[in-house]
Amino acid sequence: LQHKSDPAMGCEFFRELMRSASVLTAVPGEPRKRVELDVLRNILSDIYTNHWGNWVMVQLGLIINILLFTFSRTECPCPKNFTGPDSFDLNKHWQVRDMSLRRSGDGWVLWVRFKAIKQDARIERPEARHADPNLPPDMAAGDKTDSKDWVPIGDVPDDPLFSISNWYMQFTRLLGRQRAPEEPFFLAEDGRRPYTYSAFAGEFKRSCIAHGGTDRDAPHGIRVLGYFLSKSGNGLDLTVAHGGWSADSDGHSRYDRFEHTAVL
Repeated sequence: LQHKSDPAMGCEFFRELMRSASVLTAVPGEPRKRVELDVLRNILSDIYTNHWGNWVMVQLGLIINILLFTFSRTECPCPKNFTGPDSFDLNKHWQVRDMSLRRSGDGWVLWVRFKAIKQDARIERPEARHADPNLPPDMAAGDKTDSKDWVPIGDVPDDPLFSISNWYMQFTRLLGRQRAPEEPFFLAEDGRRPYTYSAFAGEFKRSCIAHGGTDRDAPHGIRVLGYFLSKSGNGLDLTVAHGGWSADSDGHSRYDRFEHTAVL
């Protein structure tokens, strides 16, 4: 009222300052139910055996594998709505150009690009600014504004249910058309609009119930399962790096401390 700095805040234009600032926050952890590995295996086995020619079902198997092996949240592949608020966002959701299947030695690697994520809505994290040294050169040389946070998924060629190349190639074959790089990678049943979270969650829950799961199983449980399996098999450090949880380093790559073969 007297045109003086607010003594409580000690700063003029405090409202404008806070609107322009990035704020680190902490929230209580919310436990999520882990989907059982046997349930996922049963779902994938059913698709592989009985629905291998149905692109909608193969897409479900592919998205399960990608979420399992990247520990990704479901907001990366799926918008909430077709239009309006929370619809498909080019800076957040996966497009065709954000997936790339490449040869690595004698095997396949599926590279998946992470853009805006829950803990980094502005794509400011170090991993998004610096390309991994193992990234193919043509993928690392994109536009300066593009995220360079590509996560590799190593193939499991001896197990067709969890072979990422197997599902990716079949999905591509069944779509049967050349796709624009900007197109949503996962599609609704009409083959044009993006695959929404509600559609994915509904299909996944029905599949879980039909294959030994419960009505409490949800897509986020795939991320929880992937984390626990990796922590058990690979140790905590590599698991944390692969899942993007370690953000206190400004290194050039999330994988600087690990051999590329170990990551795959």
